[in-house]
Amino acid sequence: MSLFATPLAFLVFFSGFAVAQISAPNCTSSTWEWSYNSIGQNPCIVAAYMLSTCKGGSYAIGALPTGSVYTGPSGTDGANLCMCSTVGYSLLSACGGCQGETWITWSEYSFNCTKTLPASQFPNPIPAGTCAPKWALLDVTNENGWDFNKSYATGGTPELGPGTILGSSGTSSTSASSTIPGPASASVSDSSTPNTATPKATPIPIGGHGSKAGLITGGIVGGIAAISLLVAAFFYRRRRRSRASFAARSAPESAGDSAFFAYNTPMLSQIPSRA
Repeated sequence: MSLFATPLAFLVFFSGFAVAQISAPNCTSSTWEWSYNSIGQNPCIVAAYMLSTCKGGSYAIGALPTGSVYTGPSGTDGANLCMCSTVGYSLLSACGGCQGETWITWSEYSFNCTKTLPASQFPNPIPAGTCAPKWALLDVTNENGWDFNKSYATGGTPELGPGTILGSSGTSSTSASSTIPGPASASVSDSSTPNTATPKATPIPIGGHGSKAGLITGGIVGGIAAISLLVAAFFYRRRRRSRASFAARSAPESAGDSAFFAYNTPMLSQIPSRA
Protein backbone atom coordinates (compact mmCIF):
# COMPACT_ATOMS: atom_id res chain seq x y z
CA MET A 1 0.00 0.00 0.00
CA SER A 2 1.53 3.29 -1.04
CA LEU A 3 1.93 5.96 1.62
CA PHE A 4 1.01 8.62 -0.90
CA ALA A 5 -2.17 6.79 -1.90
CA THR A 6 -3.60 6.81 1.62
CA PRO A 7 -4.75 10.47 1.76
CA LEU A 8 -6.12 10.17 -1.78
CA ALA A 9 -8.09 7.09 -0.83
CA PHE A 10 -9.73 8.95 2.01
CA LEU A 11 -10.55 11.91 -0.22
CA VAL A 12 -12.11 9.66 -2.87
CA PHE A 13 -14.09 7.74 -0.25
CA PHE A 14 -15.56 10.76 1.46
CA SER A 15 -16.28 12.64 -1.75
CA GLY A 16 -19.28 10.34 -2.16
CA PHE A 17 -20.93 12.04 0.81
CA ALA A 18 -20.68 15.57 -0.52
CA VAL A 19 -23.41 15.62 -3.14
CA ALA A 20 -27.03 14.62 -2.80
CA GLN A 21 -28.45 13.22 -6.03
CA ILE A 22 -31.90 13.90 -7.46
CA SER A 23 -32.45 11.98 -10.70
CA ALA A 24 -35.62 11.77 -12.76
CA PRO A 25 -36.66 11.09 -16.37
CA ASN A 26 -37.67 13.66 -18.97
CA CYS A 27 -41.27 14.08 -20.04
CA THR A 28 -41.68 13.00 -23.64
CA SER A 29 -44.88 14.92 -24.42
CA SER A 30 -45.17 18.70 -24.63
CA THR A 31 -48.89 18.45 -23.83
CA TRP A 32 -47.93 17.84 -20.19
CA GLU A 33 -46.25 21.18 -19.65
CA TRP A 34 -49.29 22.29 -17.65
CA SER A 35 -48.10 19.89 -14.91
CA TYR A 36 -44.70 21.59 -14.51
CA ASN A 37 -44.12 23.88 -11.55
CA SER A 38 -43.17 27.55 -11.88
CA ILE A 39 -39.45 26.80 -12.06
CA GLY A 40 -39.84 24.41 -14.98
CA GLN A 41 -39.58 21.10 -13.12
CA ASN A 42 -41.64 18.27 -14.53
CA PRO A 43 -43.68 16.07 -12.15
CA CYS A 44 -40.94 13.41 -12.16
CA ILE A 45 -38.38 15.86 -10.77
CA VAL A 46 -40.85 17.20 -8.21
CA ALA A 47 -41.65 13.61 -7.18
CA ALA A 48 -37.95 12.80 -6.73
CA TYR A 49 -37.46 15.86 -4.54
CA MET A 50 -40.50 15.09 -2.40
CA LEU A 51 -39.69 11.38 -2.01
CA SER A 52 -36.06 12.18 -1.17
CA THR A 53 -37.17 13.60 2.18
CA CYS A 54 -37.74 10.03 3.38
CA LYS A 55 -34.45 8.78 1.91
CA GLY A 56 -31.85 11.12 3.36
CA GLY A 57 -32.00 13.72 0.59
CA SER A 58 -31.22 11.54 -2.45
CA TYR A 59 -33.65 9.85 -4.79
CA ALA A 60 -33.63 8.38 -8.31
CA ILE A 61 -36.65 7.62 -10.45
CA GLY A 62 -35.94 5.47 -13.49
CA ALA A 63 -37.54 6.11 -16.86
CA LEU A 64 -40.47 3.82 -17.65
CA PRO A 65 -39.96 1.16 -20.32
CA THR A 66 -42.74 1.06 -22.92
CA GLY A 67 -45.89 -0.51 -21.52
CA SER A 68 -44.83 -0.18 -17.88
CA VAL A 69 -46.23 1.63 -14.86
CA TYR A 70 -44.89 2.71 -11.50
CA THR A 71 -46.10 -0.12 -9.30
CA GLY A 72 -45.91 1.58 -5.93
CA PRO A 73 -43.90 0.71 -2.82
CA SER A 74 -42.89 -2.82 -1.93
CA GLY A 75 -40.74 -4.52 0.69
CA THR A 76 -39.27 -2.11 3.24
CA ASP A 77 -40.74 0.81 1.31
CA GLY A 78 -44.14 -0.34 2.52
CA ALA A 79 -43.41 1.70 5.64
CA ASN A 80 -42.21 4.71 3.63
CA LEU A 81 -44.80 7.41 4.33
CA CYS A 82 -43.51 9.62 1.52
CA MET A 83 -44.39 6.93 -1.00
CA CYS A 84 -47.50 5.89 0.91
CA SER A 85 -49.09 9.31 0.48
CA THR A 86 -51.56 10.59 -2.09
CA VAL A 87 -49.10 13.38 -2.90
CA GLY A 88 -46.37 10.91 -3.83
CA TYR A 89 -48.88 8.80 -5.77
CA SER A 90 -50.23 11.77 -7.74
CA LEU A 91 -46.76 13.00 -8.70
CA LEU A 92 -45.65 9.52 -9.81
CA SER A 93 -48.87 9.02 -11.77
CA ALA A 94 -48.27 12.27 -13.65
CA CYS A 95 -44.62 11.26 -14.08
CA GLY A 96 -45.73 8.07 -15.83
CA GLY A 97 -48.33 9.92 -17.89
CA CYS A 98 -45.92 12.56 -19.15
CA GLN A 99 -43.67 9.75 -20.44
CA GLY A 100 -46.53 8.50 -22.59
CA GLU A 101 -47.44 5.67 -20.23
CA THR A 102 -50.39 5.12 -17.89
CA TRP A 103 -50.80 4.75 -14.13
CA ILE A 104 -52.49 2.42 -11.66
CA THR A 105 -55.28 3.06 -9.15
CA TRP A 106 -54.64 4.34 -5.65
CA SER A 107 -55.68 1.02 -4.08
CA GLU A 108 -53.28 -0.89 -6.35
CA TYR A 109 -50.46 1.56 -5.69
CA SER A 110 -50.90 1.53 -1.90
CA PHE A 111 -51.54 -2.22 -1.60
CA ASN A 112 -48.21 -2.95 0.14
CA CYS A 113 -48.25 0.11 2.40
CA THR A 114 -48.35 -0.75 6.09
CA LYS A 115 -49.86 2.69 6.67
CA THR A 116 -51.13 5.45 4.40
CA LEU A 117 -51.40 9.12 5.20
CA PRO A 118 -54.74 10.92 4.95
CA ALA A 119 -55.37 12.51 1.57
CA SER A 120 -53.26 15.56 0.69
CA GLN A 121 -50.92 15.10 3.67
CA PHE A 122 -47.18 14.54 3.51
CA PRO A 123 -44.84 13.43 6.32
CA ASN A 124 -42.14 16.06 5.78
CA PRO A 125 -41.96 19.73 4.77
CA ILE A 126 -41.46 20.46 1.08
CA PRO A 127 -37.66 20.41 0.57
CA ALA A 128 -35.52 23.23 -0.76
CA GLY A 129 -35.03 23.19 -4.51
CA THR A 130 -38.60 22.55 -5.58
CA CYS A 131 -42.22 23.58 -5.13
CA ALA A 132 -45.37 21.48 -5.26
CA PRO A 133 -48.13 22.33 -7.76
CA LYS A 134 -51.67 22.58 -6.45
CA TRP A 135 -52.95 19.62 -8.48
CA ALA A 136 -50.59 17.27 -6.58
CA LEU A 137 -52.58 17.89 -3.39
CA LEU A 138 -55.95 16.77 -4.72
CA ASP A 139 -57.82 14.00 -2.90
CA VAL A 140 -57.56 10.87 -5.05
CA THR A 141 -59.21 8.49 -2.59
CA ASN A 142 -62.81 9.22 -3.62
CA GLU A 143 -62.18 8.29 -7.26
CA ASN A 144 -59.58 5.69 -6.22
CA GLY A 145 -57.08 7.12 -8.65
CA TRP A 146 -55.38 10.13 -10.12
CA ASP A 147 -57.66 12.06 -12.47
CA PHE A 148 -55.97 13.78 -15.41
CA ASN A 149 -58.92 16.04 -16.26
CA LYS A 150 -59.47 17.12 -12.67
CA SER A 151 -55.77 17.84 -12.19
CA TYR A 152 -55.60 19.76 -15.46
CA ALA A 153 -58.60 21.87 -14.46
CA THR A 154 -57.12 22.55 -11.03
CA GLY A 155 -53.76 23.64 -12.41
CA GLY A 156 -50.56 24.31 -10.54
CA THR A 157 -51.27 27.58 -8.77
CA PRO A 158 -51.09 28.59 -6.07
CA GLU A 159 -48.14 26.26 -5.61
CA LEU A 160 -46.42 25.53 -2.33
CA GLY A 161 -42.77 26.30 -1.65
CA PRO A 162 -39.96 24.94 0.52
CA GLY A 163 -40.75 24.54 4.19
CA THR A 164 -44.49 24.18 3.62
CA ILE A 165 -46.03 21.53 5.85
CA LEU A 166 -48.94 19.50 4.54
CA GLY A 167 -50.49 18.41 7.82
CA SER A 168 -53.82 17.41 9.32
CA SER A 169 -54.51 20.96 10.46
CA GLY A 170 -54.14 22.27 6.92
CA THR A 171 -51.28 23.72 4.94
CA SER A 172 -48.98 25.96 6.93
CA SER A 173 -46.03 28.20 6.12
CA THR A 174 -45.84 30.31 2.96
CA SER A 175 -46.53 29.71 -0.71
CA ALA A 176 -43.72 29.45 -3.21
CA SER A 177 -41.85 32.60 -4.13
CA SER A 178 -40.51 33.42 -7.57
CA THR A 179 -37.10 32.06 -6.59
CA ILE A 180 -36.79 28.59 -5.10
CA PRO A 181 -33.28 28.15 -3.67
CA GLY A 182 -31.95 24.63 -3.77
CA PRO A 183 -29.60 23.01 -1.25
CA ALA A 184 -25.92 23.67 -1.94
CA SER A 185 -25.18 19.94 -2.03
CA ALA A 186 -27.94 18.89 -4.43
CA SER A 187 -27.29 17.78 -7.98
CA VAL A 188 -30.27 17.36 -10.31
CA SER A 189 -30.09 15.26 -13.44
CA ASP A 190 -32.60 13.88 -15.91
CA SER A 191 -32.51 10.12 -16.31
CA SER A 192 -33.50 9.06 -19.82
CA THR A 193 -32.28 5.46 -19.63
CA PRO A 194 -35.03 2.94 -18.79
CA ASN A 195 -34.33 1.48 -15.40
CA THR A 196 -37.13 -0.03 -13.36
CA ALA A 197 -40.82 0.56 -12.97
CA THR A 198 -40.41 0.85 -9.21
CA PRO A 199 -38.86 4.09 -7.92
CA LYS A 200 -35.93 3.44 -5.66
CA ALA A 201 -33.39 5.30 -3.60
CA THR A 202 -29.89 5.91 -4.99
CA PRO A 203 -27.07 3.87 -3.33
CA ILE A 204 -25.38 7.04 -1.94
CA PRO A 205 -25.27 7.02 1.81
CA ILE A 206 -26.22 10.39 3.23
CA GLY A 207 -25.61 11.31 6.80
CA GLY A 208 -27.49 13.74 8.99
CA HIS A 209 -26.92 17.48 8.92
CA GLY A 210 -24.33 17.36 11.67
CA SER A 211 -22.51 14.18 10.65
CA LYS A 212 -20.56 15.27 7.55
CA ALA A 213 -17.96 17.28 9.48
CA GLY A 214 -17.44 14.40 11.87
CA LEU A 215 -16.98 11.95 8.99
CA ILE A 216 -14.42 14.17 7.27
CA THR A 217 -12.53 14.81 10.52
CA GLY A 218 -12.52 11.12 11.32
CA GLY A 219 -11.22 10.35 7.84
CA ILE A 220 -8.34 12.80 8.18
CA VAL A 221 -7.39 11.49 11.62
CA GLY A 222 -7.62 7.92 10.37
CA GLY A 223 -5.46 8.75 7.37
CA ILE A 224 -2.76 10.31 9.54
CA ALA A 225 -2.86 7.31 11.86
CA ALA A 226 -2.51 4.92 8.92
CA ILE A 227 0.46 6.84 7.51
CA SER A 228 2.16 6.93 10.93
CA LEU A 229 1.67 3.19 11.35
CA LEU A 230 3.12 2.41 7.93
CA VAL A 231 6.16 4.64 8.50
CA ALA A 232 6.78 3.01 11.89
CA ALA A 233 6.48 -0.44 10.31
CA PHE A 234 8.98 0.51 7.59
CA PHE A 235 11.68 1.64 10.02
CA TYR A 236 11.04 -1.27 12.37
CA ARG A 237 11.49 -3.83 9.60
CA ARG A 238 14.56 -2.01 8.32
CA ARG A 239 16.10 -2.10 11.80
CA ARG A 240 15.38 -5.84 12.19
CA ARG A 241 16.87 -6.61 8.80
CA SER A 242 19.99 -4.69 9.74
CA ARG A 243 20.36 -6.76 12.91
CA ALA A 244 19.75 -9.99 11.01
CA SER A 245 22.39 -9.05 8.44
CA PHE A 246 24.93 -8.37 11.19
CA ALA A 247 24.16 -11.73 12.84
CA ALA A 248 24.56 -13.56 9.53
CA ARG A 249 28.02 -12.10 9.01
CA SER A 250 29.15 -13.20 12.50
CA ALA A 251 27.64 -16.72 12.29
CA PRO A 252 28.12 -18.59 8.97
CA GLU A 253 25.54 -21.27 9.86
CA SER A 254 22.78 -19.01 11.08
CA ALA A 255 19.53 -20.61 12.14
CA GLY A 256 17.79 -18.27 9.74
CA ASP A 257 15.42 -16.81 12.31
CA SER A 258 12.99 -14.70 10.30
CA ALA A 259 10.90 -12.20 12.28
CA PHE A 260 8.11 -10.64 10.23
CA PHE A 261 6.39 -7.55 11.54
CA ALA A 262 2.69 -8.07 10.94
CA TYR A 263 0.43 -5.02 10.94
CA ASN A 264 -3.12 -4.32 10.02
CA THR A 265 -3.86 -1.46 7.67
CA PRO A 266 -6.89 0.45 9.01
CA MET A 267 -9.87 -0.31 6.79
CA LEU A 268 -12.65 2.08 5.95
CA SER A 269 -15.80 0.76 7.54
CA GLN A 270 -18.85 0.70 5.35
CA ILE A 271 -21.36 3.33 6.42
CA PRO A 272 -24.86 2.06 5.74
CA SER A 273 -27.41 4.17 3.90
CA ARG A 274 -29.90 5.91 6.10
CA ALA A 275 -33.37 4.62 5.30
